[in-house]
Amino acid sequence: MGAMDTSTSPFVIRLIDAVRRTSRFPLARYLIAGVTVSVGYTVTIVALVSWLGWVRPEAANVISLILWTIVSYFVHRDFTFRYKVGYRDSLPRFIFVFTLKLIASVFVIAWITKYAAASYLIGVIVNWLVLPMVSYVALKLWVFQQHLPEGAFSVTPIVTTRLFINNIIQYLQKLKLFTTRKRILCILLLVAVYLAFELTLELIQISPSYTTYDTASYLQFSPYRQPMYGMWANNIYLLSGSWRTVVALQLVAFVSFAAWIVVELALISNLGVLSAIIFVTSMLAFTRHGLFNLVGSLLSEGLFYPMIMLTAAMFLAWVRTWRTSFLIGLVLIIVGMTQVRSDTLLLPAVPVFAAICVLTAQAERRSANARSAVFTLFTVVIGFVFMPPLLGKSVMQISTTEDPLGLVVLPRVSLLPLSPVLGERSPEWTAMSSSWRAAAAQLDITGLTQFDGLLQETIRWDLAPNILLPAILNRSPKDVEEEYWSGVSCFDQVWRRSVPTICHSDRAKHIALDAKHIALQWMIDEWPSYIRLSGMHLWGILTMANLMDNGEQEQVWKALNAVSILTWRYAPSYTGLPFVSKYLSQIPERLKWSANAFNILIRWASIAVLIIGIVSAISLLIRVRTNREIPRGIVAIAFAVGWSIVHSIPGALFVYPDGRYMFANILMMLSGGAAWFAYLGTNEIARK
Repeated sequence: MGAMDTSTSPFVIRLIDAVRRTSRFPLARYLIAGVTVSVGYTVTIVALVSWLGWVRPEAANVISLILWTIVSYFVHRDFTFRYKVGYRDSLPRFIFVFTLKLIASVFVIAWITKYAAASYLIGVIVNWLVLPMVSYVALKLWVFQQHLPEGAFSVTPIVTTRLFINNIIQYLQKLKLFTTRKRILCILLLVAVYLAFELTLELIQISPSYTTYDTASYLQFSPYRQPMYGMWANNIYLLSGSWRTVVALQLVAFVSFAAWIVVELALISNLGVLSAIIFVTSMLAFTRHGLFNLVGSLLSEGLFYPMIMLTAAMFLAWVRTWRTSFLIGLVLIIVGMTQVRSDTLLLPAVPVFAAICVLTAQAERRSANARSAVFTLFTVVIGFVFMPPLLGKSVMQISTTEDPLGLVVLPRVSLLPLSPVLGERSPEWTAMSSSWRAAAAQLDITGLTQFDGLLQETIRWDLAPNILLPAILNRSPKDVEEEYWSGVSCFDQVWRRSVPTICHSDRAKHIALDAKHIALQWMIDEWPSYIRLSGMHLWGILTMANLMDNGEQEQVWKALNAVSILTWRYAPSYTGLPFVSKYLSQIPERLKWSANAFNILIRWASIAVLIIGIVSAISLLIRVRTNREIPRGIVAIAFAVGWSIVHSIPGALFVYPDGRYMFANILMMLSGGAAWFAYLGTNEIARK
C-alpha cells in the first residue's frame, strides 16, 4: 500500500498543478468551478424557499441565478478559461448568455413545479444538468475565446442573425410597394375598415346595461370620486336628454382617436403600414374581449380610455413633427387624466421627469430640447393651478374632495401575516387568513394576483364589515356594518344592498379614517410581505395577468375551493353573484384553443414590449446625458412603457391587477410598441 501511494501521489499532484496553473484542461477547471457555483446556487434557493420562506421557487431561482452568475463570470474568466482580454468584449457576451440561461432556468422551474406538479428541487437538478452543458459551449467558443479580435461581438452568429434581420427591415423600408400615394390609400382603407366595423358593431347595438355598480357615484358627484367624468356625462345628458348619447359619444371618440393612431403609424414608414395593420387587428381582438363594454359604460373608463388613445395619438404626432402645440396638448391631457381617475395622480411625473432630465443634461439652455422641457414644466403647473377650480375644487387640489384611501386599501391586507391581537380577538379571521396564505403559496405570480383579487373583493363587500373591523375596533358587528355601508354608499352605490343614496359625510369620514389607519399600520408592520406582494401585483398588471390560460384558471379555481369554508359563509353578498358562485361551484369552462393561444400571445408580447421599453428608457437617459442623437422609435416605446409603469404603481400598492388596469396598459403599450416597430431602420432621430 505504501509503495502504491508513493507511485500515484506525484501524478495526482502534477495533474492538480497542471489544472490549476496551465491553460490546459479547461473542462476540468469548468467542472470544479461549475460544481462550486452550482452548490452555492442550490443552497441559496433552498435557503430562500425552505429555510427562510421569503419567496416562491421561481423568484428564488431568479435571485440565486443573478447572484451566482456574477460570481461565475469572474471565476470562469480568471480561473476556467484564463481570459486575458479586457471586459469590453467578454462582459456583453456573458450578459447575453446569462439572459438566455435565466429564461431557460425560469422556464424549467416553472414547468416542473406548475405543469409537472413536482418539487422545485427536481427543477434545480434539471438546471444542474442542462445549463452547464449549454453554458460551457457558449463560454469556450464565444464569450472567452482568446483569438477573437476586439469588437468580435459584431461577427458572432447571434449578431449575424441580427444583421440579417436588419437587412430584411431595410429591404421592407425601401420597398416601392408603398409609395407615398399608395401609403395614403392604405391609410384611408385601414381607417375606413376600422371605423366601419367598430361603429357599425357598437353604435347600432349599444348594450342597454351601460350602467355599472359605481355609475351613480360618478353621476352624483361622490366626494370620493374625481369630478371630470360626472361633469362630462351630466352635461352631455342635459344637452341630449339621453344617456345613450353619452355612451355613443364615448365610443365615437375612442374609435376616432384610435383611427388617428392608425394614420400616424402608417405615415412613419413602410413598416408603419404593417404596424397599423397589426394595431387595427389587435384593437378588433380586444373589442371581442370586452374593451368596448368598458368604453361604452357610464363610468370613468368611458372617458379615460378615449383620453389614452388621444394621448398616444398626440405623442406620436409630436414625435413625428416636433410641434410644440402637440406637446402642450399632450401634457394637458395627462394632467386631465388625474381628474378622471384617482389612481392616475402619478402620471404627470412622466413628462416632469423627462423635462428635468433634459434640463439638467443640456448645457445650452436655448436648445430646442431645453425649450420643450420648459414648456412641459410650465404646462404641468398651469394645468394643476387652473384645472381643479374649473371642476369645482380648490387650486392645486388634484385629489378627490374626501380621502378614499381607507375604503380602497383595507382589503389589501388579505395575504399579510396576522397580528397577535387580531388572532386573539377573531379566531374566524385567523382560520380564514391562514387558509388563504396556504392556498396562495401553491400559485405562481399570475394565479396569485387573480386569487388575491377575488379575496380582496370578498373582504371589501363582506368580510371587512362583518369580521375584520369589529374585531380590531372591538365594536359590535351591527354598529360597524351600518357605519361601514354609510361610508361605502359615498364611495360606490352598492348593487346588492339597499343603502341610502345620501352620503352621511361624518360617518363616512370616521369609518374611512379607521380603515386607513388599520391598513397602513398593518402594511408597515408586515412591510417585507407587503413589498413582495406589491411587486407581484405590479408584474401582474404590467404583464396582463387577467388573461390567464386554461392551466392558470384551473389552479386559481383549486385555490379558491381550498380555503376555509368560513370565507364563503361570511361573504354571502359577493359569493351570491352569478359569476362568482359559478366559479366556486364548478371548474371554469376551458377556453377554446384560439382564445387560450391569444391570451398567451398577449401576455408574452406585453413582456417583450416591457423589456424593450425599459432598455430603451435606459438608452434614452444615457443619450440625453451625453447629448447624443435619439432614435424616435426609442422615444415612443420608452414613453409608452414609462406611462404604463407609473400608471400601474398605485394599483400594485393598493389593490390588484384589475381588468381596467390591464386594458389601459394594453392600449398604451400597443401604441408605443407599434410605433417602435414602425421606426425600425428609418434612421429617424430626435433632436439632439
